Amino acid sequence: MAPITNIENAFRLTMCTYQHPQETRTFCAPATEPSLDPPVPVLHISGPDNYSLPRPNLRIKPIDTTAKATPSQHPILHKLILHMETQAINICLALSLGVDY
Repeated sequence: MAPITNIENAFRLTMCTYQHPQETRTFCAPATEPSLDPPVPVLHISGPDNYSLPRPNLRIKPIDTTAKATPSQHPILHKLILHMETQAINICLALSLGVDY
């Protein structure tokens, strides 16, 4: 990662610290739009600020201890159990017939 002075010089900007409007934290952002010297055609420069922080979409749900779910009530577990039973039957048949499985 480059020192902030290198970034400020390369993009002709000054980085500032601001109070986030919704969160109890500060964020860094340039005081002006970045530009290049000499003028070079650039479509977009992104990332010189940390206003929006990455957040995981994972939400942990509390375990419901009152639910009495059985594997047959859960569609994925039910399919897995049926698949395992079918495989076991196939192996038993193959062994009884003397066929390599």
